[in-house]
Amino acid sequence: MPKKLKFFLRGIGSVFDVSASSSASYSDFIPRQDAEERMRMHWERVGNHISKAMGAFEDEKRAN
Repeated sequence: MPKKLKFFLRGIGSVFDVSASSSASYSDFIPRQDAEERMRMHWERVGNHISKAMGAFEDEKRAN
């Protein structure tokens, strides 16, 4: 089989390979908490990031 044909067929095969490459199942991607709990967690993370950024800003301001 010529190389070009072999590469072409391998490429076509990769296009049709839509199965998951890991052992993860669909249920692994479904959120466990309800929407309200997920939103609360996101806002907590945002608050933590803002707090950390404000602390870094204060530290930088004191250093100057």
